[in-house]
Amino acid sequence: MKKHLVVLVVLSLVIGFASTSFAQEKKYSEAPALAELVKEGKLPPVEERLPEEPLVVEPVEEIGQYGGTWHTAHMRSSPFSLTMYDPLLRWDENGQSIVPNIAKGWEVADDGKSFTFYLREGIKWSDGESFTADDILFWYEDVLLNEELTPVEPIWMKVGDEVGKVEKLGDYAVRFTFSKPNGLFIEHLASSSGEAVCRYPKHYLTQFHPAYVSKEDVEALAKEEGFDTWFSLFLFKADILSNPDLPVLTIWQLRTKPGAPRLVAERNPYYWKVDPQGNQLPYIDRFVVDMVQSADVITLKALSGEIDMQYYGLATLDFPVLLEGREKGGYRVMPAQSAGGTAAACLYLNQNVEDPVLRSLFENRKFRIALSLAINRDEINEFVYAGMSEPRQAVPSKYSPYYNSRYDQFAKSYIEYDPQRAN
Repeated sequence: MKKHLVVLVVLSLVIGFASTSFAQEKKYSEAPALAELVKEGKLPPVEERLPEEPLVVEPVEEIGQYGGTWHTAHMRSSPFSLTMYDPLLRWDENGQSIVPNIAKGWEVADDGKSFTFYLREGIKWSDGESFTADDILFWYEDVLLNEELTPVEPIWMKVGDEVGKVEKLGDYAVRFTFSKPNGLFIEHLASSSGEAVCRYPKHYLTQFHPAYVSKEDVEALAKEEGFDTWFSLFLFKADILSNPDLPVLTIWQLRTKPGAPRLVAERNPYYWKVDPQGNQLPYIDRFVVDMVQSADVITLKALSGEIDMQYYGLATLDFPVLLEGREKGGYRVMPAQSAGGTAAACLYLNQNVEDPVLRSLFENRKFRIALSLAINRDEINEFVYAGMSEPRQAVPSKYSPYYNSRYDQFAKSYIEYDPQRAN
């Protein structure tokens, strides 16, 4: 069973998974670097930075130690954005259940038309300002419903052609309402598509929005900063991967500007999660992503010991060479299962193809069954995935917000270096 948990060994110590609240009588601890800032009067005490009910993260292996830098590499900013995953609700570590996150609880109406969320009281943005229902209302009223900022509304906020409504029930409660049942809304909200709900700090972004400052002023500011329109400026300022000044609720806050060859993020001193002993997370001081041109460079960096933990960019075919170099490189190589499956072993038939002959064929269920039976999954597993996959027929999951998003389980290579080598 341990191989199923490999992917979480490092990430659980950094972002983790949990659904319980920390006992109020326990004392909180924090990273030495933050404790020093408190001593200097540059930060309030950790007890004042955490919400009334911080989320408790259960480590997969053990309680972590503060310090160090997590070095990784990629061809895009994906690793950074994935470690910033913090929607209202989230999927658990197995990807099977939805658990509380920024929202400590929720209720779904019997008719499936309305969804009420109760926020953790006292969560703060990375600049120390309070996060409340007003921030969610700002996202809904001033971003989602603004045609210049959102010309096409996200499908998960619509039933048919009608956009759902969001209302404030109190400082720490909001309700989403739809004209008809929205059966997949909770699943969407817990996935990456739902992250936008909690990524628009009203106190910061209003200075770039014509609903709060004169349009002349914001357009003048846009031109001053090199943008043609006010909404281009706003979208830039609201981009978590572009604007280091944007306050965040996530574990990391980006510190480098767009286009930098190395992305550097530092811990959010107001992050609202703790471990079972009351240690504020994250343990690691910094997260660094070197931007590279090809996956081969990532493999070479791994072999030479330049990476602390790597997932993206390493393929199953890299597994043998990584195993061979692990003693010299001082790292562990661990196969782990992925719930995402593999597009390489899936065949997607366009049942709306214009050719009437092909369309009739592709719409024929017996033909699709025969085609599935004709696929030699064992051979694909042997030659493409070095025999490390679990061949099976692709089936949609009831937990997925996308009908075809979970396919054949397959092993990917993970690499975690000896923590004694971290600096």
